[in-house]
Amino acid sequence: MTVGPAVEPSVSWLDDLPDHLSGQQRVLRALVAAAERDARLRAIQVQGSLGRGDADRLSDLDLGVVVAEPTWPAITDEIPALIGRLGTVVDDHFEFLPGPDEPEVFRAWAQFDDGIQLDMVVLPASRLLGSGPDGRPLFDRDEVLLVSDHPMRLTNPQSVSKWDFLCWHDLSQSIKNIERNRLAAAIEFLGSARLATISCWGAAHGVDYAGLANVVAVGLGVTCPWPDGLEKTYPSPDRASVLAAAVALSELQGRVEVLLGQRLGLSPRPLGGWVTARLRSLQEEPPSRNSRPARRSRQGTRTTAVRQRAQRRAARRPQ
Repeated sequence: MTVGPAVEPSVSWLDDLPDHLSGQQRVLRALVAAAERDARLRAIQVQGSLGRGDADRLSDLDLGVVVAEPTWPAITDEIPALIGRLGTVVDDHFEFLPGPDEPEVFRAWAQFDDGIQLDMVVLPASRLLGSGPDGRPLFDRDEVLLVSDHPMRLTNPQSVSKWDFLCWHDLSQSIKNIERNRLAAAIEFLGSARLATISCWGAAHGVDYAGLANVVAVGLGVTCPWPDGLEKTYPSPDRASVLAAAVALSELQGRVEVLLGQRLGLSPRPLGGWVTARLRSLQEEPPSRNSRPARRSRQGTRTTAVRQRAQRRAARRPQ
């Protein structure tokens, strides 16, 4: 990599990291040292829990690296080697987003043997939109990491209405697959519906980035109330359990819709009433033939028995 003039890094806050973040601190210092030596690396920012200041020893490193415009995208060829110098890599993954034909950003992911996980986005300076509210500058040659808001931080009612629809839609798909006895598919749709419920719950409680259900889930029971009954929506892979979990989720989403009406003025989706009634009806119905394990026919059993007796007689004959 090209060697450039040393630049005073913005790493003073690294000194204040607690001891349980020593692994993250080590990787960040090594990355800053690399940036000091390479003029093509213009800025580094830390995001996620470390950027917010609430990281624990399991927190990964969410990083953004800004590179000089003329070096893009050729510089990405050297990113794997750069990451390899930050620690002993167990596994890694690299890709252009949205794709190699339109390389707007480059994603680099790595797992180090000491447990530290790196998730880094490399982008040209023209793609930078600011550091975001949770971004913390680590290195900034050109003072480009201006604190800015992110369009996904605050939630608008239109987005919440969409999540409400997605929950009921995915529950309706789960119903179809329960009736078909395709339990794996039913469970997958149930998981998607649950993510939409969690986002709706987060929006009803004013949680930032409610559209990211994993972000909301981090705060459940800590900074955001745990929704009563959520634990009942995780099934085991049998029909009765999947159906009970779907019913529990429909009941939870119904209660969430009440909150959305009170706090955001949203009306319940008509689909919700239909889905809930259909799930109740399924609970009352005996399992259909398609939902029972396949049985061998009597004729098939008799044929097999005759074949086996013939094989035993043949084995007893003198050779």
